Amino acid sequence: MEECIDQEECIDPAVAGKNIRLVYEPDNRNWRYSVAIPNGISQEYLRCVRCPVSSLSAVAEAVGLLAGLKTPAEEYLGAVGQWPSIEELGGRNSGTYTANIVSGEFFFQATLKTVEEECIDPAVAGKNIRLVYEPDNQNWTCSSVTIPNGIPQEYLPNGCH
Repeated sequence: MEECIDQEECIDPAVAGKNIRLVYEPDNRNWRYSVAIPNGISQEYLRCVRCPVSSLSAVAEAVGLLAGLKTPAEEYLGAVGQWPSIEELGGRNSGTYTANIVSGEFFFQATLKTVEEECIDPAVAGKNIRLVYEPDNQNWTCSSVTIPNGIPQEYLPNGCH
């Protein structure tokens, strides 16, 4: 994306100058967005206004799901002598922001959902993060910079750098 000098140039023309209204519903004590107003934005743009998911939230969920596989994977490897699949561990293979988790040779890899699926920050949407087990020293490492379509390093938690 090119750098914007004038912020007005950075706004999608489909939503520039359009209106959106935040409405409180006292009966169910909820807030909702309304575009059924003069010069309201198109309904298709409302989803991302309603639920922009930060890169921090999306990456934190994926790292948490991967971390939850550590102990069961080590136990399985010790008992069976081979690296487990996600199914063999009975673990979750997706989440709210995580499209899927796959198992490879001594690693688990999570792929975040796309902007279209969950309105995730485009900097991390659809990107991968990997948790690798080193059987020789029984250590786990988190990475994304050495794998295809990895999450940019600046979005990783400190333990993954």
